[in-house]
Amino acid sequence: MTSARAGDGGALARNATWLAVGRVGSHLFAVVLTVVLARGMGTAGFGQYAFLSAVVVIGNVITTFGTESLLVREIAARRGDPARLLTAALVLQLTLSAAVVAFVAAGAGWLPGRTGPVVTALRIYVLSLFPLAFNSVFSAALRGWERMDLYASFNVVTSALQAAAALAAVRARAGVPALVLWLLLAQIAAAVLGRLLCGVARPGFAFAGGAAPAAITNLFQRAWPFALLAGLAIVGQRIGVLLLGLLAGDAPAGWFAAAARVVEGLKLVHYAFLGALLPLASRVVAQGASGGDAGVQAAHQRLAGLVRRSRLVLLALGVGAAVAASALATPIVTLLYGSAYHPAIEALRILAWGLLPLAATAPTSLALVTTGHERVVLRAAGAAVLVTTGLGLWLIPRLGVNGACAAVLAGEALLSALLLFETSRIAASRRRE
Repeated sequence: MTSARAGDGGALARNATWLAVGRVGSHLFAVVLTVVLARGMGTAGFGQYAFLSAVVVIGNVITTFGTESLLVREIAARRGDPARLLTAALVLQLTLSAAVVAFVAAGAGWLPGRTGPVVTALRIYVLSLFPLAFNSVFSAALRGWERMDLYASFNVVTSALQAAAALAAVRARAGVPALVLWLLLAQIAAAVLGRLLCGVARPGFAFAGGAAPAAITNLFQRAWPFALLAGLAIVGQRIGVLLLGLLAGDAPAGWFAAAARVVEGLKLVHYAFLGALLPLASRVVAQGASGGDAGVQAAHQRLAGLVRRSRLVLLALGVGAAVAASALATPIVTLLYGSAYHPAIEALRILAWGLLPLAATAPTSLALVTTGHERVVLRAAGAAVLVTTGLGLWLIPRLGVNGACAAVLAGEALLSALLLFETSRIAASRRRE
């Protein structure tokens, strides 16, 4: 058991290191993209981009339909034929992408307060869902095979392509429609790269000749809890921008997006740990299931140890990052975005404290998913999103950007409390058995 735990710790540290390197590199390019657009397009233009980006991100969550996490879990646990799983997931995602693209193209003109160029840009940018479907499948394959080095490279190059596209658009003084066209081309190039990297990870890699309707239906039925969970997570992250864009205008949405981008940077190590933990935890649980009751018991002990160590590391990092962001909010925002983004200073100070509930419960949430309790996480996430939305609708007309930040922080705190309660309940039930 000691050697197994040491091996788990080594694998977690190695994979987390690669993911951290990849996330740091990709986030640096994401910061470049944000700064270039924030300074080059002004607060209103950047707010428009933030709104478009939020819509596409939420659309991508819908079209991915939770298959990425499911693929990572199944491939890491060596359940099923990876080629058939990946093919079924790709067909499902492309089908859903076509439906969402048609829906957005038809409904974009009905959005309140949106001008012609923004509507045109949205209809162009939503086409990114097609290359993003390929990117999702390739990313899941690399993570499931625990080739975090290649996955990190994929993320860095993809972010670099996006930053280069944004810089080219700003230098050409392009409007929002031309900007998103450049970004769409960058996503297509990234999809080509993802296919090449999968070939490096598994020489001779190819999709299956076709996906039977029964395989797609089976994948759909297994993936829907993951789809709802991923959707709720993204909505929780983007609800501030969406509500501000609809209730307060483009500039407040831009201020919130600027602060949120900095906080995303502070979560790099958190996401690296979580990204490394998912395939490792899936492998540990699968190995335990093959060893009978004793194996299951040992697997739960190993998984609990991984969760505890991850939580301690992430809490320590979260406290330090939140304190630093609160103290340095003024120079950070001024240096990155300029004086026009002064309202983002207080927003950053509020949003940074969301690192603590994330650190406390994200490892637990991931462990619940790997052990088949994803519906527990789903219920908690749904309640948190409802509270965030309700508070946002009430606070934004009164407090503006700060009201949106307070609503988001309250939702994250509620999610943390609910997951801790559910975890304690499941553990108590397991002890009684």
